[in-house]
Amino acid sequence: MAAPPFRFAVLLVAASLLLWAAASPGSAVALARPPIPTDLSQRDGYGALPVGEMTGSPRLQFRFRLEAPAGLRLTPELEVRSVATPFSGPNFSGDGFVTSGSPQTAAVWTTEPLAQAGYHWRLRLRLGAKTGPWVAFGSNRDEVGGAEALAAADFYALYEPLLPDARPPVGFESLTRLAALPLLTPGVETRQVSSFDRTEGNTDGGSDAPGLESRFYQEDGAEVVLEVDGPGQINRIWFAEANDPAFANTRLQFFFDHAAAPSYEITIVDMTSGQTPPFVRPLVLDPDLSSGGWISYVPIPFRQGVKVRLLGPHVHYQITYQVFSSPAGVTTFRGNEDYSLAQHLWQRSGQDPKPTRGNRQLTGGGSLAPGATTTLFELEGGGALQSLRLWIPQLEASILGAPPQTDTVRGHQNGASSFRLTPARPAIATRLRLRRFCRFAPQTALVTVNGVELGRWERQLSEDRYRWCDDSFDLPPQLVGKGPLSLRIASADSPAAWYEAFYWLEQAQGLDWVVVDALDVGDSADERRHDYTITGQTAAGSYTATYRPLLTPQPASESLLAGLRLRISVDHQPQPLVDAPVGAFFGSARGQANITSLMAGMRPEDDSFYSFWPMPFGSRLRVELVNDSPEDLAEFRFQAAHSPRRYPLPGRVSGYFRVFESLSRPTTPGRDHPLVTATSAGKLVGLHLLVHSGGEGFIEGDERFHTDGARTPTVRGTGTEDIFNSAWYYNRGRVITAVHGANSTRSEGWVDQYRWYLSDAIPFAASLQGGIEHGGGNDIDADYSSWAFLYQTPAPALLRADVVELGLVADREAHEVILSGPAMSGPAMSGPAMSGPATVYTLTAMFEGDDDAAFRAAGYRLPLGSAITLTLSLDPNAAQITLRRRYDQGVGIERLLVHIDGQPAPDWLDGGRNRARRWRESTYLVPPELTLSKRQITVRLEPAPWAGSDSANLSALAAFSQHRVWLASGGRQGP
Repeated sequence: MAAPPFRFAVLLVAASLLLWAAASPGSAVALARPPIPTDLSQRDGYGALPVGEMTGSPRLQFRFRLEAPAGLRLTPELEVRSVATPFSGPNFSGDGFVTSGSPQTAAVWTTEPLAQAGYHWRLRLRLGAKTGPWVAFGSNRDEVGGAEALAAADFYALYEPLLPDARPPVGFESLTRLAALPLLTPGVETRQVSSFDRTEGNTDGGSDAPGLESRFYQEDGAEVVLEVDGPGQINRIWFAEANDPAFANTRLQFFFDHAAAPSYEITIVDMTSGQTPPFVRPLVLDPDLSSGGWISYVPIPFRQGVKVRLLGPHVHYQITYQVFSSPAGVTTFRGNEDYSLAQHLWQRSGQDPKPTRGNRQLTGGGSLAPGATTTLFELEGGGALQSLRLWIPQLEASILGAPPQTDTVRGHQNGASSFRLTPARPAIATRLRLRRFCRFAPQTALVTVNGVELGRWERQLSEDRYRWCDDSFDLPPQLVGKGPLSLRIASADSPAAWYEAFYWLEQAQGLDWVVVDALDVGDSADERRHDYTITGQTAAGSYTATYRPLLTPQPASESLLAGLRLRISVDHQPQPLVDAPVGAFFGSARGQANITSLMAGMRPEDDSFYSFWPMPFGSRLRVELVNDSPEDLAEFRFQAAHSPRRYPLPGRVSGYFRVFESLSRPTTPGRDHPLVTATSAGKLVGLHLLVHSGGEGFIEGDERFHTDGARTPTVRGTGTEDIFNSAWYYNRGRVITAVHGANSTRSEGWVDQYRWYLSDAIPFAASLQGGIEHGGGNDIDADYSSWAFLYQTPAPALLRADVVELGLVADREAHEVILSGPAMSGPAMSGPAMSGPATVYTLTAMFEGDDDAAFRAAGYRLPLGSAITLTLSLDPNAAQITLRRRYDQGVGIERLLVHIDGQPAPDWLDGGRNRARRWRESTYLVPPELTLSKRQITVRLEPAPWAGSDSANLSALAAFSQHRVWLASGGRQGP
């Protein structure tokens, strides 16, 4: 029915009023609906940022287009969240703007730097109190967690502030901010507790012998293996696989920030299975993936302290951790941290893990005769070499290995499996190939095809390292018809069951075998398709194992890779800081191999090599190739990426990249192979070790790193393969992961290993001395070659400001030593600085580590209720003061209350004891605010009860000043 004319006119007037109101700024807002934004895009300083790309920019711009009538005043609202966090509401608001009536572009800027993570985002427009619908960028929308959401992240923020930081990256930033590796930061020390033999023997599996315990103390049926007071971070946890079936369920209990009850608990198997966020692959690995080691690189920061207990059986362990002098920027571990960016970067080994936008490319190539040198390129003006790639087409691979593979295995004994497979062509050469779990042997079965028994299929040899193996059984061509083959595999008399994981039916095609049908055992759908049945089943489960690598000696290629050297010269340094064989530099010192790690690697499939170590320079950098081999380098190509972004003061605040080469061919009996010797400031970030030996006994050797002249190692291990996160002589064979691996193990004739120390880099301010035993007692004859990767300055940054030897009267007088407390038995040291009696001791003993010389000194033993006070002179320009005490660790664990000029500081804890090597030097990072600009401090040390111990002792105390150049406003310049 038509509307009456009057009513129709009223409707027209009302509609006109609504349109006028919508077009008038600020009027009748409730009657208008905001337009929908379109063409969303994200941009950084280098332009449009594609989906999934990394950016190093601190702020991003989010653009969109819209079409709307003129005069609307709109406000864009933006929500940017980590992919681990669901959308919940806007967290950025753009400036309001007025529409023009024509299609127009608007933008929203983030107002603060984004944290290190992968992000998704969405946008809507507001008109007064009315909001329009959300429009999402990319395809992930509100997905949270899982590989799909991670892969669909709109962008990854990896902001790398190239300014001196007050602290190193903490938490998951320590796994992602790899461009910050060259920055040298005071106030951090890397340490390691482990189950090494306290007698310096070779029983490194833990000890309960009194005075030689490989733990701090026992509590509530658990072993406390680490306790720290003050801020820090656990960077790495490693265990060796144990035969005890209860070992996997041993619990790790973490007590954070002086908590009385466990703050976080997890079993070893849950920590390394990859199924318990944030302990996810590839940040954690189990023995099948790490060749015998249980390993976690998930960072566990703590603000005020941590205690770690092990509840259950265990054997070998290592915990690598850092202590900080300041809690600035440290947030205690909760277990719900966003791990997405770290997981993403570690999963894409072979791609630069640093932001690449804005990099400038250099390419070139040529040839190089034996004895010749060529300059690949020179950079001028300052910046950083971000990546280097080489292509050498003439090389042939010496070793090719496959990564561990997971498959389901069924086993039957005195039983059989039956199934059908269909050939492509009749009456031609045909074979049945089987992937089996070959750890157990012999395995024997009778093969029947179409009712005809063909004979025995046998596997006589077991493989304990490479537990996947393939065997084939030839089928007579006359039995191969046009239809399916009925196969029956009946286990025969054998001490081991018949294990089957995958069957392939292959037929000859020329010189090749081609798969024409296949059965995946354990896949229920595939089993149904092939009529698979099994009787007498004795085993069924999923296994992860590795195939034996393909070894092909390539003398010419191996000679070229060993003799072709890469040299990198920086600024005005008199010698190249990198002078290493190309093979060793890129990860394989024994020949070309397939190695895909986070920082360096090789790809034989395209003859390429890559390195992503950032290399700062202040004025110039030159890269050369030197052919010291007898082989002619017929052709090579290179590609380099560099950035003009400058690191602060290369060679002072930022370290130069350096490779320290050390060759012991052969080793010296009774002496460690030296891994590194540095007399300056820097940090160790990588280690590559190649060993030739007639046996595997050298693997018993431990590594020992001494920082800044300390006679006690700050990092001490339990065995050679343990350094590289494996165990039991690499009991799963070859292993290649993001930050550690063994390109080859003893069964290939050599052992070639690498480890990148990223979050667990070992900083030093004045010196680093590292070595490794060849055998449990330096008693194995072998050839050792090693390359340590460092960031280093030409000069040291640590100076000893003062030291007091308590056995010297003059030192006690000069440092105003005062002892207070109850009367103590025994003779007292005399001297005018004393105000009370003290128990005195004189000790002749050795330190832990590789120094077997006896040392004699005197000291004080302080019972509970006593204290020692003394003064120490400082350098007022120091950025960090470190105390180092020498004491007798043969008595018991010690806890010292620390006061600096009357102000309390974190307790000084020295866990563990050692009655075989009684001398120990222990360091303590003083909170910077307690020593800022001071020329002298008064230190008071007082024993406190700790796990049954209530006394302490002291033989010497030293103060060291660490310097750096501060660039902040109002800062000061140190030496």
